[in-house]
Amino acid sequence: LAETRVFPPMVVQMIGVGEQTGAMDTMLQKIADFWPQFQPISSEFFPQYANLKPNLNSMSMAGDRIQLSLWVDDITHSLPKITQKTDAWFLDGFAPAKNSEMWSKEVFEHIARLSKPETTFATFTSAGAVRRGLQQVGFDVQKHAGFGKKREMLSGIFKP
Repeated sequence: LAETRVFPPMVVQMIGVGEQTGAMDTMLQKIADFWPQFQPISSEFFPQYANLKPNLNSMSMAGDRIQLSLWVDDITHSLPKITQKTDAWFLDGFAPAKNSEMWSKEVFEHIARLSKPETTFATFTSAGAVRRGLQQVGFDVQKHAGFGKKREMLSGIFKP
């Protein structure tokens, strides 16, 4: 970003929630190999990621311009602890049949609580239960053609 001068100097803050899996480090290395231009960031990220502990982990990269708060825990335990509002959500793409806890009424309510007006979301799942759950908490939901092997996906905007 700094080299292209397309974006002004800014701080990007991201929050991630998920359970730690052994396959994540392999996936991250494949991503780094595919996009070598991000090597300076990935070389800062990987050592911090290797030392994750349960609950909240705070990471900083690119001279503190990228700040990542990564919760290593089940989403139903982490979301109630988060207070920072968000501008955008990327939600797990697994359907409710594969990850029912992710798509509970309580999780949808926390997503709404942590969203600002006009917050956006995207998810690779297009399950009706997910669409209805997001609509019930105030999101305007649209179904789109999917990406890669996914036939359909959802996206939308928070309109409380």
